[in-house]
Amino acid sequence: MGQSLQVFRYRPFLPIGDQTLKKALVAETFPQPLLYAVQYLPQDLRSEFPTLIDVCPTTSDRYEDEMLWLSPDEVGSLQREFGRFQQICERNEIIPGVDGAKVKQFWLSSQEHDASSDVGSLSKILRDAALEGHWVCLQL
Repeated sequence: MGQSLQVFRYRPFLPIGDQTLKKALVAETFPQPLLYAVQYLPQDLRSEFPTLIDVCPTTSDRYEDEMLWLSPDEVGSLQREFGRFQQICERNEIIPGVDGAKVKQFWLSSQEHDASSDVGSLSKILRDAALEGHWVCLQL
């Protein structure tokens, strides 16, 4: 299926490919910028981003069959942490010893395509999902 971030009104208990899921599906996007964001933060800061660590395939043990479900509370945490990560990248939050501009440069240049538009779309989808209390499914 490929990587995707899907937002659902509720957590379906049917296989993801089932047609009945269309009713519960709210949004879908490409999650690449989100999945690997934490890898571009200094090691000593990563503990401040536990949900970002959870969604990163190289640091998480929560994926089952290449899928990770996030509850509405976890979606809220993820949205806040990803927002903070973006603030660091934009140098709106200054952390001694961390060059936010370099973090952003390495993070976005590591993507297979121009990820800057994906970041805005992803942020909006996460914000809306958090506000509405929706579930998120990340698929690798």
